[in-house]
Amino acid sequence: MGLYFLIILVVPIILILLVSWLISGTKYFFRLIVLYSIVTATLLAVVYIIGIYTNKKEISRDDLYGSYVIDRTHYPGKQSDWQYNHFRFDITKQQQFLLYQIEKEKIIRIYTGKIRYVEGYTSPRIVLQFDEPKHHILEEKPTLYRKVWSFYYTFYSKKFGNVFFTKGEWKPID
Repeated sequence: MGLYFLIILVVPIILILLVSWLISGTKYFFRLIVLYSIVTATLLAVVYIIGIYTNKKEISRDDLYGSYVIDRTHYPGKQSDWQYNHFRFDITKQQQFLLYQIEKEKIIRIYTGKIRYVEGYTSPRIVLQFDEPKHHILEEKPTLYRKVWSFYYTFYSKKFGNVFFTKGEWKPID
């Protein structure tokens, strides 16, 4: 976007001012060139800095590997605390998906599946494949949501509604 702005708007105006300065020889056009260049550079810098703080994070497959816990910031309270103490998952580099059904620190059951990536999207999209019966959290495809500095997964559950997972290590809570 910034490059098109420079080519279409800024460069022709500076060229017109430059030709006008060369023909007339007055300092007025030279001052306009300097002022216009400073204002344009400042605007481009501001747009770039704003972009750093507003553009969503680009995600690669390597970013997905790791441990995920219930994101309690979406719906804080007893329900999200209960979910946090009962579910977490891992995505491994061997394309495995492991959903842990837990009771605080004790693992009750592990649902093991494989990950398949769907190509053609900016961010990697995963499809989960399970040989054994699935948990109700895993019945639908997860949706990846990007934020400026991070991302999170949302799974739809018939029992819970949307279940939000964010990357992080599980730690016991009361």
